[in-house]
Amino acid sequence: MVKMLLIQPNYRSIYSYAGSKTATPIYPPLGLAYIAAVVREKGHEVKILEANAFDLTHEQIKEVILKYNPDFVAMTGASSMMDEITKLCALLPEKAKVIFGGIHASSMPDDVLKNYPRIDILVRGEGEESIIGILEGKPLKDILGVSFRDKKGKIIHNKDAPFIENLDALPFPARDLLPMHKYFSFEARRYPIDYIVSGRGCPYHCIFCADFITSGRKMRARSAENIISEIKHLVEKFGVQEIDFQDDNFTLYPDRVREFCDLMIKTGLNKKVIWKVA
Repeated sequence: MVKMLLIQPNYRSIYSYAGSKTATPIYPPLGLAYIAAVVREKGHEVKILEANAFDLTHEQIKEVILKYNPDFVAMTGASSMMDEITKLCALLPEKAKVIFGGIHASSMPDDVLKNYPRIDILVRGEGEESIIGILEGKPLKDILGVSFRDKKGKIIHNKDAPFIENLDALPFPARDLLPMHKYFSFEARRYPIDYIVSGRGCPYHCIFCADFITSGRKMRARSAENIISEIKHLVEKFGVQEIDFQDDNFTLYPDRVREFCDLMIKTGLNKKVIWKVA
């Protein structure tokens, strides 16, 4: 068993609207929570350091890191966050292996490995299966979807990992590791609010969208029953009253949407939560 720390960087310190942190929405890092759920399911110890929701300083972040003393640290960030990622890497103990994923990692892997020496392993695309291979000590050369430097410093890009077809097989995000009471949106009508990803990928080619880099051009949809199970979990465990769907394309399969709506009514969840597609 290994110890893994997942870090959500404090983007409010960079992106605060009109210079006000209180005016900047705080969204749960569901990608990290999915990774945490899979890692925990495999028997490893995992913690999410939510620096953004708690508005932590670098000194506070360092204190948490040193106390937890992880074997692996994983982070994600957009291109505009790379300076912050560099600062976070400087806080890590030397023994910790650093994994980096997300849209910047997937779109610019050479840039990351050339210019950010503290990042040891880069995960492209979806991270759940690749990260498990890393934690379990599988040779990096044999793990699909990862990029790394060999012993001579040469950058190696393994073949892309296949996208996860059966999303119903994934555990729900590890929300118990997140400060659920901290999340808010200006569009919310009720609280507590939470977010669900009911599918990944989209077949269209909108010029403004880069989600295909991490999620692919094929829509992989969770079943209506699986989505309903997650909503029940959110209502019963966290008292959630509003849900936003954060899909690339929620309505691509109309029959699934109709089945979902019918099940919301059949289960009575339509009277407990309101929902919308972001």
